[in-house]
Amino acid sequence: LAGLWPFLRALGVRSRADIGLAFGPGWWRNLGKGFVLGFASLALFILVALAAGARSWDSERTGAQIVHHLLNAGLSAAVVAVLEEVVFRGGIFGGLKRAYGLAWGLAISSAVFGLLHFLASPELSHAVDWTSGLEALPGMLAGLGDIQRLVPGLFNLVLVGLLLALAFHRSGTLPAAIGLHA
Repeated sequence: LAGLWPFLRALGVRSRADIGLAFGPGWWRNLGKGFVLGFASLALFILVALAAGARSWDSERTGAQIVHHLLNAGLSAAVVAVLEEVVFRGGIFGGLKRAYGLAWGLAISSAVFGLLHFLASPELSHAVDWTSGLEALPGMLAGLGDIQRLVPGLFNLVLVGLLLALAFHRSGTLPAAIGLHA
């Protein structure tokens, strides 16, 4: 988070509006549309998985447990959606689109979005020193070596990245993509 603003400045971002965070009259409407579309598509996916028998309903949960889980998931979704959309769509996609055009911006930012979701957080066996980053790098990249997980997961994440970038591009502001992501 500390490096986010210098990173965005290096991409040519000078204001919130440059990354799609201009709070104009349609801001709430775009956020709501994105959220409803994302929620509806997730609900449809869950219903199909339940109907196909790929998942089953856990009837052992209490109402309090369900509400607690939904609140935790909602808070996490809101924070992650804002951070990832500012970085990936507002920063990376916006910068690449300005520099190389829409097609390259979509392709590269979506690929980066997908690949970065496979980085792991390895445990260090000693105190942090100047070589710690080099020692941690192979462990961080280990997720890229699991082809059984990588192929379907990377395809899905790149597709999600494309859809989120298109939502940002089409609306001209980040709220639609933030709502969809959340």
